[in-house]
Formats: sequence, structure tokens, C-alpha cells
Amino acid sequence: MSAYSQNNSPAPALPEEEILQAIRGIRFGVVEIVVHDSRVTEIRQTRRLRLASGETDKISSHPITGG
Repeated sequence: MSAYSQNNSPAPALPEEEILQAIRGIRFGVVEIVVHDSRVTEIRQTRRLRLASGETDKISSHPITGG
């Protein structure tokens, strides 16, 4: 049983299509392809959120608690 059927998601047509979809679906990050016995068994995505320098200044200068 694949991970797709366990999550009630449709089974992928081809691993290549899933890989391309993963690449197209992120702007910054990593797509990792796991191969076992010459077959793609997992496609992992690590997404990165890049903040503009002005946005990071706002976050670091604004306390989370207090007033």
C-alpha cells in the first residue's frame, strides 16, 4: 500500500510528473528524491521562506510579549 492511498490521495501517474510538480511548487527550498532498488520511493520537499531585509528588521525589533 502506498502513502498516497493511505492519505486518500490519488496515486501519481509517474514519479517524473511528481518530481516536476514538486520542483514547480516551490520558489526556494530543496526537493529530495529517495531511490530504493532503482525505484523512486519518496519525494521530500523542504521549503524556505525568504524574508526581505526590511521584514526581518520589523520582526526582530517588535517584541512578541509586552507592550
